[in-house]
Amino acid sequence: MACGNKTPPPCQEWTLDEDLAGPILEIERTDGPNVDLQAVIPNIGRSTEGAPTAIFVHGGWNPVQVPIQRDSVALRGDLGFTTLYPNLGRTDTRGAASRTILARVLEYANGDITDTEDCSLHDRIPDGRAPEIVLAGFSNGGNLAWAAAGDDTLNIPRIDGIATFETPPSSQFILGETGTKRYQNPGFDENNCEIDDASILNCSIAYSPLVADITNECESPCLFLDLDASNDWTEGDFPLGGVHEIESDSTVYSPGATHQAELLGILPGQTYDPEEAERFWEQREAPRMMSSAIQRFPNLAGIATGTETDHVLNDLQRPIHVLAMVEAMEKNHIQWSRLHPDAKFLDEIHGDHINWLDIPANNGITIQDTEWMMEPEDDATIRGTDYLSAAVAELLDRSRAQDWSTDL
Repeated sequence: MACGNKTPPPCQEWTLDEDLAGPILEIERTDGPNVDLQAVIPNIGRSTEGAPTAIFVHGGWNPVQVPIQRDSVALRGDLGFTTLYPNLGRTDTRGAASRTILARVLEYANGDITDTEDCSLHDRIPDGRAPEIVLAGFSNGGNLAWAAAGDDTLNIPRIDGIATFETPPSSQFILGETGTKRYQNPGFDENNCEIDDASILNCSIAYSPLVADITNECESPCLFLDLDASNDWTEGDFPLGGVHEIESDSTVYSPGATHQAELLGILPGQTYDPEEAERFWEQREAPRMMSSAIQRFPNLAGIATGTETDHVLNDLQRPIHVLAMVEAMEKNHIQWSRLHPDAKFLDEIHGDHINWLDIPANNGITIQDTEWMMEPEDDATIRGTDYLSAAVAELLDRSRAQDWSTDL
């Protein structure tokens, strides 16, 4: 009897469930439905103060992540930090409602509020909560992470860093106009891309010949590049991606494609016009939001990473979408930014059996650089999210130690 399992303290009964990765929680919102999230809590905290916190921002447009089983967590669960996985709902295409949800989760991560069971995050963690907080943006989730950080209408108590994995930093990349594994766009050339003074990444994609018609991607007319000049859809043509905005029941294309379609008089019905499309994207592209983010959080730091084979985009000769995130951070004077996490943190996960890239921070990286490669791709031993996990661990550790040297 003396060796029997002890009853866990209040708020930590989740430790008795062997199937779930961590407790499923609910936190209240004053301006909408309650937020569902799940916490993956480590056995041992990363610091003497306990476990710092990462918030995983999924890449899908309307992601529902919860519940998560033990074998399907995204970020590593053995690195001593807690990860919160919030549901972002199905009614908001990564706009104001999604940013509000993320802000509320940040309040919970900071210990400012309790969940509906009257437990704080500190109460939930056996080792207690350390104060550092990092946003981990997977793919398009990186755009939402930066957009929330830069939204000055939100009550966000603290963000120490933002780590992103293969974030598409503009509407053209988000919508796959640069080419995907499924569709190749011969009109895209990464040498014709630049980040302007307003931190907008723009590529000179040839939106011609542009046609609006029904394709195997849409039941009503949508935009595509008529590459074989047949004036209707064939399998060899290139469809232009669009987002279905639920609240207005409309499709949103990139500003460039929208402008060209309007000039040709072929903009489909129930489609945003150029001005509406511009307003839609200006708060959904990470580089545009960095200026306001650093004004709100002067000590914010960032890491962008990716692997040799992108999870969505066509194999780029130069990974400009990841390089662009670093260039944009440096253009906006983010206090510390780097491409890929320090090898020390990848060694912590996998040892030194792979020759990890180790690029100094604040290195003046631009999308024109040709010497920087992406991290090795090996599904058998290392996942893409392992690189994101290592980046989170580095930002948490550096924030705690206030060590912003270029190398450890």
